[in-house]
Amino acid sequence: MIDIHAHVLWGVDDGPKELARSIKMLDLAREDDIDTLFTTSHYSPDLPGKLPEKLAELTPYAKERGIQLISGSEIDYVHLAGTRPLPTLGKSKFILVDMRQPFLEMSAPHVLSQLSLDGYNVIIAHPERLFMEPDLRTVHTLLELDCLFQLNASSIAGRHGAHSQNIAFKIIRSGLAHYVGSDAHSLHRPFYMTTARKMVKDKFGEDVAQLLFEENASQLIAGNAPFKVTPPKRKWWQLFG
Repeated sequence: MIDIHAHVLWGVDDGPKELARSIKMLDLAREDDIDTLFTTSHYSPDLPGKLPEKLAELTPYAKERGIQLISGSEIDYVHLAGTRPLPTLGKSKFILVDMRQPFLEMSAPHVLSQLSLDGYNVIIAHPERLFMEPDLRTVHTLLELDCLFQLNASSIAGRHGAHSQNIAFKIIRSGLAHYVGSDAHSLHRPFYMTTARKMVKDKFGEDVAQLLFEENASQLIAGNAPFKVTPPKRKWWQLFG
């Protein structure tokens, strides 16, 4: 599997504090059937200067475990208006954005539209943990602003409670999900990708699982837009299950 959202670089954000712990996280990733990891540390103005050295040091350990590392960053909404260039996911024009709060700033339509004009494609991280309205109105608003959505595997696996899990399933069922990533931060906040993939497969089918956990992430690596994920319609008797 390909994990497009993971905090595995040490000493740069609230992820691991030591190289040894980053290496142990790579062990957990390999055990979780992950072969490609985007290193999406939280953006700060000094992060771009630190990334090359950190990646160069961690890459040999990743290769030993059969894992490819791809650089990236998780960008807080507050940095979107005043920062250029923005750190993208790999060599693509896609950026991973944390809106940070369960409502949209009044400036959001302008800021997000300007990003599109500047050639960036926005992926909103873990909307199921932020926008938990039953009617998904904020998600739909962001979709109209050409945003894409990445769900957390831990939410799907129920690690953040039943409400976040149900919102994640509702986003998938509504055809609004594009990717699943781990948002792993530590040995105590690991990946859950295998667990989440099995749950998605059991609930929505193998085709949906492949798109969310593998194919759309492969498209991202190639710099291409994701495929639309449309779960099959449920039969009438399944609506009461």
